[in-house]
Amino acid sequence: MIWPLSVGNWRPLIQRLPSSNEVALTFDDGPTPETTPRLLQLLDEYHAKATFFVSGVRAAANPHLVEAVVARGHSVYGHGWEHINLENAPARAVADMRRVEAELSRHRPTPAAYMLRLPYNAGYARARIHRAMEAFHPNIHFVWWSHSTFDYLIPQRCRTHDEMVLESQATARALRRSGGLAGGILLLHEQPFDIDSPINAEVAPVLTGMVLALVTELGLRCVSIRPAQAGHPLQRWILTPVAAMAS
Repeated sequence: MIWPLSVGNWRPLIQRLPSSNEVALTFDDGPTPETTPRLLQLLDEYHAKATFFVSGVRAAANPHLVEAVVARGHSVYGHGWEHINLENAPARAVADMRRVEAELSRHRPTPAAYMLRLPYNAGYARARIHRAMEAFHPNIHFVWWSHSTFDYLIPQRCRTHDEMVLESQATARALRRSGGLAGGILLLHEQPFDIDSPINAEVAPVLTGMVLALVTELGLRCVSIRPAQAGHPLQRWILTPVAAMAS
């Protein structure tokens, strides 16, 4: 739990959903030709919706993939332009988000409430980044997570496809043991940046299939993240994670 103070700068910080029968899968770092079509197929097979936080450089290189994600009914938000840490660069963060959103707005209207996750989750507990992002969008919501799959470590630990499958199975088992998936927000990556591994692009589809099977077995429904519930006015001064709004 985090309790930092500010002079009225904090925007909502979403860490969970309010529903006991829903879970949110979030994908950072896409879109890529190697991962996005396979993820969309898996999500279709499980009648699941997800939230994609896309990088500007990859969205600009693959506009047809952004269009496909939107056409399938998933939520799409910016994840910065390049995959750099903007923790100490609020002006750059605003400029990068404006640039990526200009790209995304070619494929869907800019959302009335904007879900935000910067690379490395930068600035989620920094008042100056919250203040800067409100300049980017007046109804900004920072999206944290309740469960990380640490999937970006898998291609660094594994040399072969078979090793990756075993590691992904271990990750799925760890998620099951962790509990609290009902109402949870899961962090996954499409194809993490700066990882030199021939199996980097294989992890997301394999692990996502296992996660979707687990979620289905638990009787949960995969949904996109929605805006935060209205909170106490003091939440502008005291940063505390909140739940997303019920549908």
